Amino acid sequence: MASISRAALKAQFKSGAAPTPQDYFNLVDSTLVKRDDAFFGKWQPGVSYQPGDVVIYEKVLYICKATKADCPCTEDKQEQEPEQPEASNISFCSKLPPDQDKRWEPLKMEDDDWEIVKKDPPEKDYMYAKVTHRIGMGTSTPVARVHIQDEEAGSDFLFNAAGATTATFTLQQGNEGNTVYCTQQLLKDSIFVTNAAGFLFEQSRSGGEQAEQQIQEGETTIPMVYLTTQEDKVAVGVSTVTPQATVDIQATNSNRILLQPQQKTTTETISVYTTTTTTEEETATATYLATAAIKTAAVFTTNTAGGFYFRKGPDDLDGYLQQETPQPGTPESSGSLVAIRTDGKVGVGTEKPVANLEVTDNVSGRFLLSLQKANPAFSIINLRPAQNITYLAMGVDNDQSVFVTNADKGFVFRKGGPHGGRENETNINQGKAFLSVRPEGKVGIGPELSGDYELELYGNARMFSLYLYTDQKNISNWNSMESVLPKVKLLNPLIFNWDNSTTNCNEKESHAGFLAHELAEHFPELVKTHQKEDDGEQTKAIAYSNMVAVLTKAIQEQQSMIEELKKRVEKLEGKGSSNTKS
Repeated sequence: MASISRAALKAQFKSGAAPTPQDYFNLVDSTLVKRDDAFFGKWQPGVSYQPGDVVIYEKVLYICKATKADCPCTEDKQEQEPEQPEASNISFCSKLPPDQDKRWEPLKMEDDDWEIVKKDPPEKDYMYAKVTHRIGMGTSTPVARVHIQDEEAGSDFLFNAAGATTATFTLQQGNEGNTVYCTQQLLKDSIFVTNAAGFLFEQSRSGGEQAEQQIQEGETTIPMVYLTTQEDKVAVGVSTVTPQATVDIQATNSNRILLQPQQKTTTETISVYTTTTTTEEETATATYLATAAIKTAAVFTTNTAGGFYFRKGPDDLDGYLQQETPQPGTPESSGSLVAIRTDGKVGVGTEKPVANLEVTDNVSGRFLLSLQKANPAFSIINLRPAQNITYLAMGVDNDQSVFVTNADKGFVFRKGGPHGGRENETNINQGKAFLSVRPEGKVGIGPELSGDYELELYGNARMFSLYLYTDQKNISNWNSMESVLPKVKLLNPLIFNWDNSTTNCNEKESHAGFLAHELAEHFPELVKTHQKEDDGEQTKAIAYSNMVAVLTKAIQEQQSMIEELKKRVEKLEGKGSSNTKS
């Protein structure tokens, strides 16, 4: 084992020249084999030691500090060897280990190069270098406080390069005459600088030697992060070394997110899903969703066949992160709030709208706004009747507005309550009906429609003219009316007031007419009887316009009687004149 003296070591390390690798080897060897300290290797019992001898025991160096008082055999030795120096005449036979013998004490290696600091417990002992201007390992020309050079790999590790005013660490790699470096500088913030294409962060699936081998062979099996610049723009790639956006995240082979693509001038985010079709040649098809912000609006763009779906997810984020995104039309996707199809159709509560706009809860009903046909239409569909679903369609053609329904009782218009409270705006069964239109063409104005009349009016009617369409083409089986005068003489004309609660007429106005049940005794053809379906109650109504014919017949009968009486009077008057002359 090579060793040199302390003086020689000091000369090498104080000369100002950069130590060579051999200098370091000498230093290490001489630290353990100090010729000037009389190193005797491991301590052995029964060996004779002198002051200044150095041994190692339990990984600790001990130096002999024995005196004459500690060595009873010294006087005999001095008589035998008077020519030896005083120190060398002192010796003793060591029997106890150095840590139990007070004539030994741990060696303190104090010099101008290294310092060993002892701690309790011993595991906390440390050694530090006193000379810290520049230290080179593998190089005789260090350019940093610590410069480690690996000639075989062509790489350098620089700790605080010369001239650095802050803490820096630099990695250098030679590449065909060009040096590629990466420097970390510690200021208020950590700064990384490189002249390479960018920064690449990788991780191997395994540790130890296998991980090191994978790195050397270029195998990166865990997603990586790559920081670079493109056209003076920052680019970050996650799991890709060719980012096409400020942040390009490729989570899997199928999923990708682009934040602010390099080619775009607008603020934009793109989510991409790529499917691979294996035929004779593999073909990749990418569908995307792009969200952009321009000066006047926020823009959503996609090339997917289904369009856009807005869905209600779980209440908690963890639940959503663990949930697979359901495919359209599956039971799991029934929570859709809004769907916007690529054909322009919009669905609220459905992902498959059948009209330009469909609103539904899939339980109560559906609203359809359609522009697909020749004429625009709005349809309301009631889903509750399981056997006979009803609907109301409203639209307009070139000539008129149209209302269409398949409801059994047609249309009804009601007077609603005040706005706000009790949900009057959505309660269609509130209030009294003031207009009803039945599918068979019957119309009712007022709170009730019996169905026995083509037009029912609860209240007063005002008009300038009324015509009854009694053309002979509309009637059949007609006969002349028999005598009505005796029956007319039995009628009971009345003066009365209408009951406002049932007729919707002013109860203070007087009217003339007949009691329907009395008139029915003499002229049943002028009275119509209606029987309610719910309680069987009968109500009667009079066809007052038809009484014109009855009264006309009565007048005719009276006129005939008057003509007959007139003739009789004239005849009687003529006879009287004749008798006078004679």
